[in-house]
Amino acid sequence: MSITSLGFLAFVAVVLAVYYFLSPRQQNYWLLAASYIFCATFAWQLAGTCLMATGSQQEALQAFRAAAN
Repeated sequence: MSITSLGFLAFVAVVLAVYYFLSPRQQNYWLLAASYIFCATFAWQLAGTCLMATGSQQEALQAFRAAAN
């Protein structure tokens, strides 16, 4: 999906419409899911890369919190 296509415009419109009806915590998860979907439109491997990046970020955050306590 090219960012200059009408499909991308429709995707952004749907993402934003749903985003504003969610609570702040749900908004974060919604944007993360939308990012995975957007990346997967280029290649499914990109969605896997995003999942791995999210997982490593969560592990780093947990380690940082454990070290702070």
